[in-house]
Amino acid sequence: MAVHVSTDAQGRRRIRFTRRTFNTHFHPRNREEDARFETAGPFQFQRYHRGIGIGNLGEPVRTAERALWWYQMVKRYADECGFPRFEFYVAPVINDETTPEDIYELADLPFVRGIKTLPWGGTTGAHAGGISNFFADRFRACLQAAQDINRSGTRFNWYVHAEWPDQRIPPVLREPMFVPTLGHYGESLPDLPISVEHVSKREMIAFVRAGKGRFGGGLTSHHIRVTTHMADGDDFLKCMPYPGNPSDAEAVLEAMLSGEPWWYLGTDDAPHLKHGHKLRQDGKPPASGVFSGPCELEEIVATFARHDRLEHLEDFVCINGARQNDLPDAVDGTVEFVEEPYEVPDEIATRDGNAMVPYRRGEMLAFRLAVDAAGRALI
Repeated sequence: MAVHVSTDAQGRRRIRFTRRTFNTHFHPRNREEDARFETAGPFQFQRYHRGIGIGNLGEPVRTAERALWWYQMVKRYADECGFPRFEFYVAPVINDETTPEDIYELADLPFVRGIKTLPWGGTTGAHAGGISNFFADRFRACLQAAQDINRSGTRFNWYVHAEWPDQRIPPVLREPMFVPTLGHYGESLPDLPISVEHVSKREMIAFVRAGKGRFGGGLTSHHIRVTTHMADGDDFLKCMPYPGNPSDAEAVLEAMLSGEPWWYLGTDDAPHLKHGHKLRQDGKPPASGVFSGPCELEEIVATFARHDRLEHLEDFVCINGARQNDLPDAVDGTVEFVEEPYEVPDEIATRDGNAMVPYRRGEMLAFRLAVDAAGRALI
């Protein structure tokens, strides 16, 4: 399916999504903990009709009770910001203590389309909400429960941060080392939909592609460009999975533009405070995560336009992710971008006197989000 492309009176190209834009992976944070969500949330609400929030909060979202609380918090803030139409879905983060009974309770919630796993200790929030052994009996039982839910007629995904949970392994090797684990569960649990989140290495690209639809793959805007060398020299580009070498970035870009139906947008937008999270005084490493919300969809649109692949843009941003999550193909999209220079801010202030530093800070992008006369996004 193709986006609508037109030229306005000023001779600028305008690109409008005719379907609901869908970010299958972002981090809304907890409004009650700090000011990150209040600052970052509107960037998502302005650009997407739908979004799946990853529940790796300070106290992870693991139970049905906490998932309902978080869903209501995010929806309430979207309403306050003037975006009542925003569809929010919750991806609870399970851990070693989660039981099959917990999985069944989560599946009863209509805004939960699956469970999320993190490698223990491997990323933000992965100590309280991580899996230390992906072959433990209890974990296997949880995935079996998820498969049983699908067999009963309810689509229920395993959203997997696909890295091996061993801190002795260099970060750039952890994703390729997880491929056999995915292969095992892809065969042993054939009716469990598996979404490989933020694919970043060429080995995983090849694996998902070889499955020809057995696995879905979420792709970010930063993994098509950021390399190990860049992340090593910039705390604000450090994220997990850790960026790879240029050939990895090229593989992710090629997959994104390919038009293959198993790739979809999952930006992993992860806002962190400049002081305390990224720039630390306690000697600990900076928090993992790239704050891409202010420019991620602008970069995606520009990338498809630059490579003359606009015929695949709506599939990647709207359709494929909806299919993975069994959501209707809604043809009432309104989000629009205009081909006009857009300078990404160097930083964005938070109400508590801190700031957040966005991806592509200080750089000029080719497209900007279209707004109405009052400065509101067309959503």
